[in-house]
Amino acid sequence: MIMEAMMLKPGQVLTRDQLMAHARGQEGISFDRSIDMHISKLRAKIESISGEREMIKTVWGSGYMYVGDL
Repeated sequence: MIMEAMMLKPGQVLTRDQLMAHARGQEGISFDRSIDMHISKLRAKIESISGEREMIKTVWGSGYMYVGDL
């Protein structure tokens, strides 16, 4: 669900709250670091398949952005 949210808006920064809302269907807690863990696991999966890890960019103080090809 998190990857889906980012792929629906490539090149746009999505906050942790936005990603949590998409994944859970509700607003999340902004300090919940579970999104960070999921992003880390997604990066590892992407790297194991494509060899690229930088398809998901961290935008410090804002959130995450999908920068890979669709």
